[in-house]
Amino acid sequence: MGIKCRHCGMESDHERVCSWCNKPLAETPPPTATPACLPSPKQAPAGSAVPETTSVELKLRPVWHSFALAGIVVVVVFVVLQLVCLRQAVAPPAEVSSWESVTSKTGHFKLQVPAGWKFSTAGSAGTHEEVWVRRGPVYLISLDGTGFKGAMSDISGAGARVSAGLDGGPPPLERKPEGRFHATLGGIAKHKDPHYQEEDDMQPCQFAGQPAAYSVYTTQKKAGMFTVQIKGWRISCPGTDYGYDIRAEAPAEQWDKFEPIATKLIASVQFGSK
Repeated sequence: MGIKCRHCGMESDHERVCSWCNKPLAETPPPTATPACLPSPKQAPAGSAVPETTSVELKLRPVWHSFALAGIVVVVVFVVLQLVCLRQAVAPPAEVSSWESVTSKTGHFKLQVPAGWKFSTAGSAGTHEEVWVRRGPVYLISLDGTGFKGAMSDISGAGARVSAGLDGGPPPLERKPEGRFHATLGGIAKHKDPHYQEEDDMQPCQFAGQPAAYSVYTTQKKAGMFTVQIKGWRISCPGTDYGYDIRAEAPAEQWDKFEPIATKLIASVQFGSK
């Protein structure tokens, strides 16, 4: 029995195409359209494994990495700047080509200081007078005179006079007013500064024509974040209404270049300018 053609109504002797109108007897399903927004699937090469579908993982760089890098840069720059400052601070002092005359604020004395070095003074008549000469943070010459130190020197003088004739000869420096005064100020310096250390015994000297005593010492100072070894000497003079504590200090490695400058400055001090 033939198949009835749905197009012409005749019975066809063939199963797939009408023998009368040559049209297909079976209905052809419409082709499935692929949406334009989706990519067409690609054929995997023969013999290759088809990978399983995985989710896309978004990797974000942690924010703290950026902060850490910035912090490292800041620290490096800071350390470099500190090293530069340290190198400038401990550089040897240049040869002094000219000096200038200055007077303490109270007018009790005058002295010569290197031109270009920082000079400052303070004081109040009858109580104290101070002078500082600086070259950077670790080169310093200071004169500190106070009425209180003057009273201390008077006490030292009284003790010296009591012990002066105990052995019948001239008293040693330790029993003279300047020696006793010097020892007292040395004890105060050691109490204030744990790094303070005197190298040798005190020696006699003169300060502006007055008897005095001096000692060489070592200590430490900060220059930024670094510690600098310091060498210096101090002079104690009880010869006026004020008692004077005079210091000169510099980096230990530059002391030989600095000491002649400090010595010339101290030698220039004159009392009674007012």
